[in-house]
Amino acid sequence: CDGKRCKTAFVSLSEFTDSQLYSDYYFLEDVGRFVDSTHRDHVWRARESNDSQQRRRNFHRLLTAAEKRGIRLTLLPQGMALHKLNTTRATWKGHYPKGKCHITWRVHLNFPQSEVEYQEPQ
Repeated sequence: CDGKRCKTAFVSLSEFTDSQLYSDYYFLEDVGRFVDSTHRDHVWRARESNDSQQRRRNFHRLLTAAEKRGIRLTLLPQGMALHKLNTTRATWKGHYPKGKCHITWRVHLNFPQSEVEYQEPQ
């Protein structure tokens, strides 16, 4: 015996008390929370995996396009704020990789001595 009552054991109506009612109610709440969290986790993982695969593919294409032009491009890690702000894109007319590629750059100039920043829209 581990000291805990079996939550799913049968209790006759004559033995049913308020504490058992509360226990059953909390048990049902726990089950509901568990079902909701597993559903949310499943949806989040599916969305995250599709988004991350598409993002990786797009960044690989951008790096390839820059490399073909003789540009050494390095990207910040995903967790950094500037990585999220980066809107540089490589787009293809025709099928990748044989189609014509166009790179749209996001330029952000920072002059620390004069504390001036300039951001060029795409």
